[in-house]
Amino acid sequence: MSAGPLPRLITIPISHYGERARWALDRAGIEYIEEHHLQMFAWGPAFLHGGKKTVPLLLLPGGTCLNDSGIILDWASRQCAEPYYPDDAAERRAVEELEAKLVAYGVETRRVTYSWVLNDPSTLEYNYGRAPGWQQAFFRNAFGVARKFAKQYLAVNPAALAIAHETIERTLDDVALQLSDGRAFLMGERFTAADLTFAAMSAAVLLPREYGVPLPEAEQAIDGVRDKLLEWREHPAAVFALRLYRDERRRVLKSTTA
Repeated sequence: MSAGPLPRLITIPISHYGERARWALDRAGIEYIEEHHLQMFAWGPAFLHGGKKTVPLLLLPGGTCLNDSGIILDWASRQCAEPYYPDDAAERRAVEELEAKLVAYGVETRRVTYSWVLNDPSTLEYNYGRAPGWQQAFFRNAFGVARKFAKQYLAVNPAALAIAHETIERTLDDVALQLSDGRAFLMGERFTAADLTFAAMSAAVLLPREYGVPLPEAEQAIDGVRDKLLEWREHPAAVFALRLYRDERRRVLKSTTA
């Protein structure tokens, strides 16, 4: 147990970008307090502390703010007994280049998931986490308004969803090809930030039970989404991502500075 103030992680609870940061901190054995806010309400603390409207962000004791999941991942890596990035500069660059592609892939997995949840009020309970009650009440009472805004803001429309499906399937194929030589992880025999990022970004459509907050089951998805989610779960790259969640999500490698 830490004797001093703990870092404060501000997230949208269901967000896979928040999950990326959460997993990085958890794996390094870093104690922190997680503060949940719902989608548009996260903008306030994001602007206040991080200077932009996106979360997650990590507030460190002393006032430093890490305002991106990648920055949080890098910071956690430096606290971890087995860092998420190789020491070799060229190998690290390869990890970071793959990460950048996977973060872009995460935009598309999120779009597909929102095409479901924005049309299914029964999923709202999975969105709430420990967000303040007044934020939850707003979403319950103004779901139609929130849905219209979110669809426009996130470009949840047929044309964008067609591109999302293509990107997801291409990325799954690329990952499967990279793993086809029998390696244990994306960059070889060692778990890196690329593995964590791929699994976290995939979680929006694979819905692993080990996720940092409860998620619905793929079978609950609406028509037009359910069959795709179930199909993707059978892909070799998806099987790999789910294996990472099963074998690595709860693994703790105690912080070297703890």
